[in-house]
Amino acid sequence: MKEIILKVHKKFEVLIITVILIMMMLVVAAAVFDMVVGLIGTFSSYTSADDFITVSELHDLFASFLLILIGIELLETVRMYLNENVIRVEVVLVVAIISVARHVIDLDNFKSDTHNILGTAGLILALTAGYYFIKRANKISAKNSEHKS
Repeated sequence: MKEIILKVHKKFEVLIITVILIMMMLVVAAAVFDMVVGLIGTFSSYTSADDFITVSELHDLFASFLLILIGIELLETVRMYLNENVIRVEVVLVVAIISVARHVIDLDNFKSDTHNILGTAGLILALTAGYYFIKRANKISAKNSEHKS
Protein backbone atom coordinates (compact mmCIF):
# COMPACT_ATOMS: atom_id res chain seq x y z
CA MET A 1 0.00 0.00 0.00
CA LYS A 2 2.85 2.37 0.90
CA GLU A 3 4.53 1.82 -2.50
CA ILE A 4 1.29 2.60 -4.34
CA ILE A 5 0.84 5.86 -2.44
CA LEU A 6 4.46 6.84 -3.12
CA LYS A 7 4.05 6.10 -6.86
CA VAL A 8 0.83 8.12 -7.00
CA HIS A 9 2.54 10.94 -5.12
CA LYS A 10 5.48 10.94 -7.54
CA LYS A 11 3.19 10.98 -10.60
CA PHE A 12 1.12 13.75 -9.03
CA GLU A 13 4.28 15.76 -8.33
CA VAL A 14 5.51 15.33 -11.91
CA LEU A 15 2.10 16.37 -13.25
CA ILE A 16 1.99 19.50 -11.10
CA ILE A 17 5.56 20.48 -11.97
CA THR A 18 4.85 19.92 -15.67
CA VAL A 19 1.76 22.14 -15.48
CA ILE A 20 3.76 24.81 -13.65
CA LEU A 21 6.51 24.58 -16.26
CA ILE A 22 4.03 24.99 -19.12
CA MET A 23 2.35 27.95 -17.41
CA MET A 24 5.72 29.59 -16.77
CA MET A 25 6.72 29.11 -20.42
CA LEU A 26 3.48 30.79 -21.48
CA VAL A 27 4.08 33.70 -19.10
CA VAL A 28 7.67 34.19 -20.30
CA ALA A 29 6.55 33.97 -23.95
CA ALA A 30 3.80 36.53 -23.26
CA ALA A 31 6.32 38.83 -21.53
CA VAL A 32 8.69 38.62 -24.51
CA PHE A 33 5.82 39.25 -26.93
CA ASP A 34 4.66 42.23 -24.87
CA MET A 35 8.18 43.63 -24.78
CA VAL A 36 8.63 43.23 -28.55
CA VAL A 37 5.27 44.89 -29.26
CA GLY A 38 6.15 47.69 -26.84
CA LEU A 39 9.55 48.20 -28.44
CA ILE A 40 8.07 48.32 -31.94
CA GLY A 41 5.47 50.80 -30.75
CA THR A 42 8.06 52.92 -28.99
CA PHE A 43 10.46 53.01 -31.94
CA SER A 44 7.74 53.65 -34.50
CA SER A 45 6.46 56.67 -32.56
CA TYR A 46 9.73 58.60 -32.85
CA THR A 47 9.78 61.38 -35.41
CA SER A 48 13.32 62.67 -35.00
CA ALA A 49 16.69 61.79 -33.48
CA ASP A 50 16.07 64.32 -30.69
CA ASP A 51 12.91 62.43 -29.77
CA PHE A 52 14.59 59.03 -29.55
CA ILE A 53 14.44 57.16 -26.23
CA THR A 54 13.94 58.69 -22.83
CA VAL A 55 15.62 57.60 -19.62
CA SER A 56 12.24 56.46 -18.31
CA GLU A 57 11.65 54.25 -21.37
CA LEU A 58 15.16 52.86 -21.11
CA HIS A 59 14.55 52.16 -17.42
CA ASP A 60 11.33 50.26 -18.25
CA LEU A 61 13.09 48.34 -21.01
CA PHE A 62 15.88 47.13 -18.72
CA ALA A 63 13.38 46.22 -16.03
CA SER A 64 11.49 44.14 -18.62
CA PHE A 65 14.68 42.39 -19.71
CA LEU A 66 15.53 41.50 -16.13
CA LEU A 67 11.99 40.27 -15.47
CA ILE A 68 12.26 37.95 -18.48
CA LEU A 69 15.66 36.74 -17.26
CA ILE A 70 14.10 35.96 -13.88
CA GLY A 71 11.40 33.97 -15.65
CA ILE A 72 13.99 32.03 -17.67
CA GLU A 73 16.01 31.24 -14.56
CA LEU A 74 12.87 30.09 -12.74
CA LEU A 75 12.06 27.87 -15.72
CA GLU A 76 15.53 26.38 -15.45
CA THR A 77 15.05 25.78 -11.73
CA VAL A 78 11.74 23.98 -12.24
CA ARG A 79 13.13 21.99 -15.20
CA MET A 80 16.13 20.88 -13.15
CA TYR A 81 13.82 19.84 -10.31
CA LEU A 82 11.74 17.83 -12.76
CA ASN A 83 14.81 16.11 -14.26
CA GLU A 84 17.02 15.67 -11.20
CA ASN A 85 14.51 15.99 -8.34
CA VAL A 86 16.91 18.50 -6.78
CA ILE A 87 16.75 22.26 -6.40
CA ARG A 88 20.17 23.71 -7.14
CA VAL A 89 20.92 26.50 -4.71
CA GLU A 90 23.17 28.43 -7.09
CA VAL A 91 20.31 28.77 -9.59
CA VAL A 92 18.01 30.05 -6.84
CA LEU A 93 20.70 32.54 -5.80
CA VAL A 94 21.08 33.73 -9.41
CA VAL A 95 17.31 34.33 -9.56
CA ALA A 96 17.51 36.25 -6.29
CA ILE A 97 20.48 38.33 -7.50
CA ILE A 98 18.66 39.21 -10.73
CA SER A 99 15.54 40.09 -8.72
CA VAL A 100 17.50 42.41 -6.45
CA ALA A 101 19.19 43.95 -9.50
CA ARG A 102 15.73 44.64 -10.92
CA HIS A 103 14.75 46.21 -7.59
CA VAL A 104 17.86 48.40 -7.71
CA ILE A 105 16.88 49.61 -11.18
CA ASP A 106 13.39 50.44 -9.88
CA LEU A 107 14.80 52.13 -6.78
CA ASP A 108 14.61 55.92 -6.77
CA ASN A 109 17.81 56.93 -5.00
CA PHE A 110 16.56 60.45 -4.38
CA LYS A 111 13.30 59.35 -2.72
CA SER A 112 14.50 56.17 -0.96
CA ASP A 113 15.50 56.34 2.65
CA THR A 114 18.96 55.33 3.83
CA HIS A 115 17.70 52.15 5.52
CA ASN A 116 16.19 50.86 2.28
CA ILE A 117 19.39 51.52 0.32
CA LEU A 118 21.60 49.98 3.01
CA GLY A 119 19.29 46.97 3.30
CA THR A 120 19.42 46.44 -0.46
CA ALA A 121 23.22 46.75 -0.41
CA GLY A 122 23.42 44.21 2.42
CA LEU A 123 21.14 41.84 0.52
CA ILE A 124 23.30 42.11 -2.61
CA LEU A 125 26.42 41.46 -0.54
CA ALA A 126 24.87 38.44 1.19
CA LEU A 127 23.53 36.90 -2.04
CA THR A 128 26.76 37.36 -3.98
CA ALA A 129 28.83 36.03 -1.08
CA GLY A 130 26.53 33.03 -0.84
CA TYR A 131 26.83 32.43 -4.57
CA TYR A 132 30.62 32.72 -4.41
CA PHE A 133 30.92 30.25 -1.52
CA ILE A 134 28.57 27.73 -3.13
CA LYS A 135 30.48 27.87 -6.42
CA ARG A 136 33.76 27.54 -4.51
CA ALA A 137 32.43 24.55 -2.54
CA ASN A 138 31.28 22.92 -5.79
CA LYS A 139 34.78 23.36 -7.28
CA ILE A 140 36.40 21.85 -4.19
CA SER A 141 33.90 18.98 -4.25
CA ALA A 142 34.59 18.35 -7.94
CA LYS A 143 38.36 18.35 -7.32
CA ASN A 144 37.98 15.88 -4.45
CA SER A 145 35.90 13.51 -6.53
CA GLU A 146 38.48 13.68 -9.35
CA HIS A 147 41.25 12.70 -6.93
CA LYS A 148 39.23 9.78 -5.59
CA SER A 149 38.63 8.28 -9.03
